[in-house]
This record gives sequence, C-alpha cells and structure tokens, in this order.
Amino acid sequence: MLERHGVKREDMIITETPTAKVGAIVVEIWPYELVIGRVRTTRNDSFISGTEFTIELKLDEDGNYIDYL
Repeated sequence: MLERHGVKREDMIITETPTAKVGAIVVEIWPYELVIGRVRTTRNDSFISGTEFTIELKLDEDGNYIDYL
C-alpha cells in the first residue's frame, strides 16, 4: 500500500521497535489502517509526531487491498 502512495521499497526499514530520530517518517501498522507521521520529538524510548496521515486498509471480496484515493 505504501508503494501505491509513492514510497520506494528501498527507502523502507521494518522494525519491531522503532528508534526513530527527529525528522524521520514513521509508519505504524494497525489491522485496518496505516498511520504515517514525522517524528517531532523523542522522549525516553517513545516518539511524538505532530500531524498524522492515515491510510485506511480496505479489502475487496477477494481479500485484496483496495484504495479509494
């Protein structure tokens, strides 16, 4: 789904626990949506992002992701 939105596969790093730096783009994966945000600040081992962009993950009757953009 991220590739459909213009993100190159070689620019993605998949981790279980992100150690994001300020200014990095982080994508949180949830069962029905992707939440994308730029890291504004970090505190302890957590990050805080200001504005977030959400991509809903919708399935068609065959189980394939569809996008209504």
